[in-house]
Amino acid sequence: MDEQDGTGRPPEYEQFEEVIRKLPFMPERGEPVPEYVFKELYPSPTWDLMKPPVSDYGKAIVEETARLLREFMSGSSFVLKDKFEETGWSSDDIIYTGELVHVPDLTQYLVELYVSFEWREPTKNVFRSLTLFKEVPEPEDVWSGSLDLESGKSAGKALLELG
Repeated sequence: MDEQDGTGRPPEYEQFEEVIRKLPFMPERGEPVPEYVFKELYPSPTWDLMKPPVSDYGKAIVEETARLLREFMSGSSFVLKDKFEETGWSSDDIIYTGELVHVPDLTQYLVELYVSFEWREPTKNVFRSLTLFKEVPEPEDVWSGSLDLESGKSAGKALLELG
């Protein structure tokens, strides 16, 4: 018979529990709250660019990510084609995907936003980057950089040179 610690659990349970706590965390995606409900509960200009977050980490970083995305778009002459949504997340990062149109040449780009942060601390050591993909037969990476106004200006210039 196993020796127990008074909780009714075998001694190996504590070791197992500690191992589980140290593993990367990827919450199961649940049913998202309908967008119109989310807009009523949490009014914000964020919802013009982003779909409501589905992870708790996404809820913690979505406002600042949307603000920086808006700056990037204004610096590079982009308009939104399709809102950004969380497509992947873990204990230290979130990936958003969406679509933008570059106004000067009307080219559409699939965009991936990558937000990394300290493990299980979505507001610490946050870094946001963006990658633009041109959809020719297969998506092709055409520009990558950080998510801010200066990078937006840099992306706009680079895309005009490519075109």
